[in-house]
Formats: sequence, C-alpha cells, structure tokens
Amino acid sequence: MGILLAAITLLAGAACRKSPDAAKQEFLASGDAYVAQQKLPEAIIQYRNAIQQDPKFAAARLKLADVYRRIGDSGNAVDEYVRAADLLPQDVDVQIKSGQMLLVARRFEDALGRADKAIALAPDRVDAQILRGNALAGLKQLDAAVDEITHAIERDPTNAAAYSNLGTIELVRGNRTEAEAAFRKAITLAPASAQPHLSLANYELAIGQRAEAEAEIKAALAIAPRDLLANRTLAYLYLGTGRAAQAEAPLKIVADETPNASGRLALATYYAGRGRTREARQILDRIIADDKDEVTAAGLLLANLDFSAGDVATAAKRVDTVLAKESSNTRALLARAELQAAGGKLDEALASARKAVEGDPRSAPARFALGRVQVFRRNQTGALAAFNEALRIDPHFVSAKVEIARLQLTAGHVDDAEKTITSALADQPGSPDAQLIAARVQLARGRVAQAENLVAQANKMLPDSPDVQIVTGLLAQQKRDLPAARAAFERALARSPSNIEALERLVQLDLQAKRGDAARARIDAALQAQPANADLLLLSSDTYAATGDRARALEAARNAIERDPNNLDAYVRLGRTYLAAGQIEQATSQFQTLAAKQPDSVGANTVVGLLLEMQHKTAEARAAYEHVLQIDPRAAVASNNLAWILAEQGGDLNLALQYAQAAKAKLPSQPEVNDTLGWIYQKKGLSGLAVPPLEDAVAKEPKNAGYLYHLGAAYAGTGDKTKARAALDKALNLGLSAADAAAAKRVLDALPD
Repeated sequence: MGILLAAITLLAGAACRKSPDAAKQEFLASGDAYVAQQKLPEAIIQYRNAIQQDPKFAAARLKLADVYRRIGDSGNAVDEYVRAADLLPQDVDVQIKSGQMLLVARRFEDALGRADKAIALAPDRVDAQILRGNALAGLKQLDAAVDEITHAIERDPTNAAAYSNLGTIELVRGNRTEAEAAFRKAITLAPASAQPHLSLANYELAIGQRAEAEAEIKAALAIAPRDLLANRTLAYLYLGTGRAAQAEAPLKIVADETPNASGRLALATYYAGRGRTREARQILDRIIADDKDEVTAAGLLLANLDFSAGDVATAAKRVDTVLAKESSNTRALLARAELQAAGGKLDEALASARKAVEGDPRSAPARFALGRVQVFRRNQTGALAAFNEALRIDPHFVSAKVEIARLQLTAGHVDDAEKTITSALADQPGSPDAQLIAARVQLARGRVAQAENLVAQANKMLPDSPDVQIVTGLLAQQKRDLPAARAAFERALARSPSNIEALERLVQLDLQAKRGDAARARIDAALQAQPANADLLLLSSDTYAATGDRARALEAARNAIERDPNNLDAYVRLGRTYLAAGQIEQATSQFQTLAAKQPDSVGANTVVGLLLEMQHKTAEARAAYEHVLQIDPRAAVASNNLAWILAEQGGDLNLALQYAQAAKAKLPSQPEVNDTLGWIYQKKGLSGLAVPPLEDAVAKEPKNAGYLYHLGAAYAGTGDKTKARAALDKALNLGLSAADAAAAKRVLDALPD
C-alpha cells in the first residue's frame, strides 16, 4: 500500500512540473513584483532562480544586474551586466550600460571594448562616445580622451553630461580654467539637474574651495533634496570642516535612501564617533538582525563600542566570531591586533597586524594599525615606517599624520610636529585628534591663546573624550588654574579609567599639593585593575618613591622589568631607588642569587649588570651584559650599556658601534641610547653621523650636561663652531664631572676664533 501511494505521488508531481521556459518566466515576473515593492533581496533570489532555469536568459541577467547596482553591490552588478551584454551583442544600450559599470570597476580596457562595440552598432550615439572618452581617460590617454568628448559635444552641444566629463578630464590634465568652464557650461545646459552642481562641487573640493563647494552641493539639494550622493557629500564636508552636528541630518537621509545597510552603518559610525553609543547600538543591532550581508561590519563596529566601554571580553568574542568565518578579514585582524595590544599581548598583536598587511598590502588602515602596535612596543622607528607607508598609500590619511606628529612631539621635535599637524589640519580642519595635537604643539611653544582656540573646537566635537579633557587640563595648568586642571583630569579618568596620562597628571597634582596619601590611593586602585601594565608599574614606582615607600617602589620597578625587559626607564627607576636607599651591594647580592636561579632571565641578569656598573665594577658588569646578550642578542638595555662600557674603557669601537646600533633599533627614541650611539660615532671620528642622534638625545633632555658636552664635541668636529660653543658653554654651566669638564674646556680652547 505504501509503495503504491509513493508511485502515485511521484506521478502527480511529474504531471504538475512546469517546463523550464514557463518556470523562468514565472520567476522573472515574481522578481519584477518584488522590485515594485522595493523588496530587492527577494527580487535577487527570484531572478537567480530564473537564471538557474536558463543560464542564457538575458532579460533576467539584465534585471539582476540593475538590482545589484541599486543595492550597491558593484562587483556582482558588473559581472551580470557583462554577461547580459555578451548575450545581447546587438543591443547598444546594454553595451553602454556594461561599459559604464566597467568604468566604475576601473576595468578601463574592457570598458573601451564595450564603447567600441556600441559605436560600431550606432556611430551617432553620443553616450557611447562619452563612454569611450572616459575609458581613454582611465587608461591615462588624456589627449585622446579630450578629443572623444569634444567630438561628442560637437555632435550634441546641449549634452550636459559631456561637459561634466570634459571638466573632469581637464582637471586631471591640470587645466583648471578649462575644467571650471566645462562644469559651469553643464549647469547652464541642465539647470534642473542636480548632477552638474555636484560635478562642480567635486571640482571645487579638489582645489580646496570648500565654501564654494558647499554652495554647489546645497544648490543640488535644492533641486533634489533626497539625492543620495549630494547628501553623502554634504555630510562628509561638514565632518571634514568641524561641523559634526550638522552632518547628522544628511547622514539620516543617506541611511534612508541607501538600498543596502551601508548608509545605516555610516550613521551608526557617526553616532559612535560622537559618543552617542545607545543610538549607534540600536542601528547596529537592527542591521545584524535584518541584513546578513553587513553582519561582519556591524559586528566589528559593536566590538569597537564594547572595547571603548571597557568590555574587552565581549569585544574579543565578536572579533573571534568574524575571524572564525573569515580568517583573513583585514578589519577583523586589525581589531584583534588592537585588543591584543591593549591587553599587553604585544607579540600576538604584531603577528595579527602583520597578517592583515600581508593579506592586503595596499591597505592604509592595515599599515596604520601596524604602526599603532609598534607604538605599544616602544618601537618608534617601526611605528614611523608603518605610518609613513600608510601615507604613501593614502597621502591624506589624517590619522597617520596625527600619530607621526605625536611621536615627533614626544621626541621633542616641535618644529617637525607642527609641520606634520598643520598638514593634517589642511586635509581635515575639523579633525578633533589633529586639533588636540596642534594644541599640544602650541602649549609646547607657550602660545596659550592659540591652544585655547583649538581645544575649544575639539571640545565642541567630542565633549566626552578623555583626550579632550586631558589637553583641557594641560591648558588650565599652563594658565595656572590648578583646580580647573584637576577637574579636567578627573573627568578624563572617569571616562577612561585605564588612561595612564590622566592618572599621572592627577598624581603629580596630588604630590605637588603634599597629598601623598591621595596619590598612593589612586595608584593602588589603578594597580588593582591593571596589575600587569608596565607603564602603570613605572608610575607607581615613582609615586611610592616620592612618598617615601622605597620597598614598594623597588617592587614596582622590578615588576615593570619582568613585564617589559627592554624598558630602560624601569632599570633607571630601579637603580635610582637602590642608590637613594644606599642598598646597592645588598641589591646586587639579591639579584645575583635570582639570576643564578633564573639563568635565562634577561631582566634579572641585566639588573645585575646595572648594579655592578653603579659600583664601578666595570669588568664584572661587562661580563653580565655579555651573558644577557647570549640569552637574547636583541636585549636592548644590555646592548646599550655594553656599547658604552666598550667606548669608555678603550674597547673595540667597531664592536661597540654594532651593540649601539642594535640598541637603537629596539629603543630608537631613548635619549641614553641616542647619546651612546652618537658618542661612539664621535669617538670614531664620524662627527657628521654623531650629530643627529646626539641632537635627539638633547631634545629629549635639554638640561643633561653630558649629552650637551657630547653634542658640542660633535659640532666642533663638523666645523660648526657657533653651535659647538653654545652647547659646551651650557654643559659647563649645568655642571659636568671633573673629567668631562676638563675635556669640554679642551674642545672649547681648540675652537678657532
């Protein structure tokens, strides 16, 4: 009975099955109905079903291409237009459409081929000739491109699109006058069209005329208030000129008018950047629920919000979810690198950033993220190289310029920092990050009024930003308004409890006010939250030392060394604290015992060398440093100190130079390292090479008499007697050791009058 019923069922199914031709037409009609209802994802499914019935169904491929174009999926749109054009070789309109999409995809050779086919079919089609001109322009055949567009205009002098295209090509050729004339002619020919106004606006943006561009964008919007491109352009103009609040309205229209989720993502990103996280999360949650194509982008933005809120675990889960599906996703790898770096996992962060760069070598954000990881690793040379590579890929990458300026300012190169940040502000006047670095530069120069104006602008854009509050505090300090400074630093720390700079500034204010208990309480609370943070451990060491608790100061410095064995500052803190306590010999014995128990410990063995050196036991210190370098040939502190011993004790200067260069590679901005390298160059008679690192050392510590003496000797070696005399006089006034003072005077006496 069951077998008979199954057979009857199969026969019934066979009787009801439609022919492929009938099925494809039904799927096509269904897709058309979904398009009419603006249900574009459903329409795509139905058009695909029609193509499954007949892969050569040109009408379905053409309609599928149109829907892909409408939702912004240009990759699939191009493919389907090309297939449709191949199936309809005599259809001029389809050849031109496919060529136009190939232009968007920057496949200029293919676009030129489609233009030639269209012209062969219809020699009088002006739009085919415009397509050919644009393809030639893409191939950098600019003169030929102008000829094509000019011929198109001769055939139809009323064609506004031809003039707009001519203007674009003339701008590329560098002919601004001709470009502007063409754009304005297009507006004259099509006064009721928004597009010519937008073309002129883009031209004006390209030459830096922002006010004029804004007027043209608004003229376009007066004609077409909900035009997607016009609203997007206006929003980005507002953001780039420091008027973020005004950008919200056009971004809302972009979110409404964009068929896919990219417009809503842009609005969510805007809200996130303005600190309006609740609104950002609402949009992102809806995207994840409704749009499977944008789940990755929405999830990564949510991870960023989680991270900013201090919920590192949730942020990491979101990133891991993306990478489980797309192991080479560049944005996810960069997010993972940022999380790993923030968690102190610097080797893992470096590996993630490098994987992102290898996967997308032309990605400026990937290079930028690599630079940020190198900053965490205190590798300023590597960071600058990565940031500069990001700028080579994208010369207007403002975030890279901001980070370069920050490094330059930290190194004491105020002039360089000012040039870099001025360039960043020229690219994006409304960037609050750039404004804050510019404010720090102005404060470094003592220009309080200029700094105040920049801080006010940044505060309008990001009033809740910890960075804004920190610079507000620095400004108040320079104005000697300590209560206002304290309030600003407190606000910064409340919004970012892990912010070391805000904590350090408050601790300094507490110590200045003789409130040691308050300073220690701040440090103790911070250490509970971040016990493995090397920078915090160093700050705690200083704080405990300043309040008389040498035991805890020593413990904190030792812990910092354990966390970061190449952190020269940690060794300096440790040595200074032992010296102040008069415990050098006891400390040496303790660390020798520890090193014997942990023979492969770079930190313990380096401290042994440092303590022996402080007791002038140079030969034993040298042996300790050599042992460290056997453990880790890249140990920067041991390399630097061994180089110094060799240079000062009459050792092999070539070998000393090798060690000094190795230290410089790991600690490029450390003044002690630059002084060692520069002094070795000077001892080798290479004064020209000695000057730059010695200038770097003096820039970081302008009152270090020893550095000034070495720099003065190097200046003398290059024949610059004016600079040599100034540096040596300052060194002597600050106070040198007897031996160095005698040597400095000999150099001074040898200078020609």
